[in-house]
Amino acid sequence: MEVKFFSQFQFSIDHILPRSVNGSEELDNLALACQPCNGC
Repeated sequence: MEVKFFSQFQFSIDHILPRSVNGSEELDNLALACQPCNGC
């Protein structure tokens, strides 16, 4: 099965607590963010 999602925005995975302040790579510290909103 193939799932396609179409949006005008590109999405990225962002850290809730940034890695620069020892934020982890665990799922509970990750969030989906649109790239324009995230400054990408």
